[in-house]
Amino acid sequence: RARVESAAPYRPMARHSPGLDPAIAENILDLLRTAKRPVIVAGKGVLASSAQEELAQAAETLAAPVIFPYDAIGVMSYHRRWCAGAISTPMGVNPFCVKLMRDSDLLLGIGLRPDAWNLEVILRNAPPKIVFIGFDDEQIRQEGAMVSCVADARLALQEIIRRLAPQSRTADEAFLHE
Repeated sequence: RARVESAAPYRPMARHSPGLDPAIAENILDLLRTAKRPVIVAGKGVLASSAQEELAQAAETLAAPVIFPYDAIGVMSYHRRWCAGAISTPMGVNPFCVKLMRDSDLLLGIGLRPDAWNLEVILRNAPPKIVFIGFDDEQIRQEGAMVSCVADARLALQEIIRRLAPQSRTADEAFLHE
């Protein structure tokens, strides 16, 4: 019989979870305040930081539909008012999500990776104004974004909600249902 030695107890790796830099946060908030038809694209970083409730609150505060890559299903319940669904499925690209992106005036990408395989369809259909909040430890600039940073999705969304909630916008219901 082989002898099995006991292994050291599991210890999770330390993870650096930065919040939004104050100057970058102000740039993001200025863009969000002036947007008339924002769309939120939420990726796996929202799941990784357990920020689903904050995402739903941010969508309500911004009156913004939330779309997500297929690999981030679960970032928002389909029962939520502002959940617009997956951008693509194994059957192809969702035309409703493409229309939302094309008709929007600002895309807030949160919890996405700049090198993700599914980012191409998002960038191809995004409006000129893009805010990109990635979730990797290293700072990678997203090409084409007006503001690009790395932050913990939960901390970033909490900051957005805290600073914008008193000024919640009126919903453009037609935008979501066109």
